[in-house]
Amino acid sequence: MSRSLVTVAPATAAQEAQRVADVCRIRHLLVVEEGELRGVLCTCDLRHTSPDAPVSERMSTPPVTVARSAPAALAAGLMRHHGIGCLPVLDEGRLVGVITRRDVGDLLAKERREDDRCTYCGGEHHVRPGRYGLPTCLDCGELCRPPELPGLYDDLGGG
Repeated sequence: MSRSLVTVAPATAAQEAQRVADVCRIRHLLVVEEGELRGVLCTCDLRHTSPDAPVSERMSTPPVTVARSAPAALAAGLMRHHGIGCLPVLDEGRLVGVITRRDVGDLLAKERREDDRCTYCGGEHHVRPGRYGLPTCLDCGELCRPPELPGLYDDLGGG
């Protein structure tokens, strides 16, 4: 997630918004008015637009957002579902950052690396889903019991 937010006002001309995006080397601008997120503008939204047209005519609204505490998989799903390349990140309704497809890809790759450890021994080699759906290496693959996980049986009434 990027915490350096590049914003424009709804009345900003398309040509100026494109210049801001070019200077900052970004493809998405957050449209903010009076401290409130009003929309999101992708530079592709500026194609075939009059240079003097306000970005409010081309921005995506209402903006699709994600909570700061949301997992990367949720952000990826939202982006895929809505066909968008970035999500403004909110913390208790306040704009705190923006996450892009690249950010989500990096986060998912990190999560996969962490999930690629054997639940039993912590090994990283030849880890596959084992019994009970838990990551298990070849050496531990024949274990017959799940690892001791706090709260694993709590919902089942003890166990």
